[in-house]
Amino acid sequence: HGLQFLAAYTLSKWLDDRTTITGLQGDATAFAPGDQFHLSLNKGRSDLDRRHRLVVSGTYDFPTIAKRGALGHLLSGWELAWIATFQSGRPFSILDSSGASLFGVTTSRASFAPGATLKTALRQGPVHRRLNQFFNPAAFVTAGPGFGNAGRNILTGPDQRNVDLSLLKRIPVREGQYLEFRAEFFNAFNIVNFANPGSDIATPATFGVITQTSTSPRLVQFALRYSF
Repeated sequence: HGLQFLAAYTLSKWLDDRTTITGLQGDATAFAPGDQFHLSLNKGRSDLDRRHRLVVSGTYDFPTIAKRGALGHLLSGWELAWIATFQSGRPFSILDSSGASLFGVTTSRASFAPGATLKTALRQGPVHRRLNQFFNPAAFVTAGPGFGNAGRNILTGPDQRNVDLSLLKRIPVREGQYLEFRAEFFNAFNIVNFANPGSDIATPATFGVITQTSTSPRLVQFALRYSF
């Protein structure tokens, strides 16, 4: 009846001992901040790891209106298409840009505070209520002159949600030729997706604070195409 529908769910876990650097020429890798003589301590979830990912897409051809004249042409030939993506956030490490000075490097991972664990570092609740304290900053302390004991990419940032819609109408002109009007809505519901929080304990003003979004607000564009 004019409906096509596809849903795909992915459960994954990506481990490595390198950090990913995103640039104009694509993604590159480099050693993660930490003790390079004991790379096993740097092993953890990849910077690009997405634990859960659900993508739902489809199209729907609206029924043809059996009505002659201009009204029949106006109400017929419409199609709706969509793609919705829901996925886990990316992992991140708790860093100390003033740590490991004894080894002549500029950045180390921070350390857990005495008695603190990964469980005590986590905070629950909606992301918009944790913008100023996404995780518990009191669970961590500076690394000092050595390397910190907090693992790599032990925390996960905000999840990501997005829905794109398009509405199009084909208008026959003559045999083999038609006009196509298309309206496209990117992030159609204007969902706010937040970026990872500040993770450098040496900058307390932004430590644990979310200051940016990771996607654009709603964008709408229109197009008219003549096919022959």
